[in-house]
Amino acid sequence: MSVHQPSTRVYRMFDSVLLLAEGTCLYFGAGRDAMDYFAAVGFSPAFHVNPADFMLDLANEDDEIRH
Repeated sequence: MSVHQPSTRVYRMFDSVLLLAEGTCLYFGAGRDAMDYFAAVGFSPAFHVNPADFMLDLANEDDEIRH
């Protein structure tokens, strides 16, 4: 199933997440580990944000999320 921009409550129910951008896998793993993974590779939000919104912005190359 594909879910586009789920609420935080729904996102927390995911066992695994596959994030694709232009056919490239940006993340595949446990939903609960995604934000820690992105923080470890240098992409961390400046404030608390819905993980799905954050990953969508990252996949869409939102410059604001990268600074």
